Amino acid sequence: MSDELRFSGQLISELLDVIKRHDERAEEDAVSAQYFAGMIGFLLGRVEGLSGQQKNEVLDEMRAFAGAVMHDVEQHRSQQQAPAEAAVGTWKPGDN
Repeated sequence: MSDELRFSGQLISELLDVIKRHDERAEEDAVSAQYFAGMIGFLLGRVEGLSGQQKNEVLDEMRAFAGAVMHDVEQHRSQQQAPAEAAVGTWKPGDN
């Protein structure tokens, strides 16, 4: 089995659906993000065998990972929303 995470749109969608069933305010992405942040803290708090300092280091790594994902999503969305440029050499009605 690979050590890589199997992160997908389907996974995110299914997790969001569960949160929305629990709290309709989670229709807003900012509210859902708060639930995920709380879950990270909750789960890290339950990890045994790590000191508080080690847990904070893991939390810092997770913050960096979350930031990288956020920037990738923003970049992808901005590329999708870029205005289309006029094509060169196309015929338009009225052109001779």
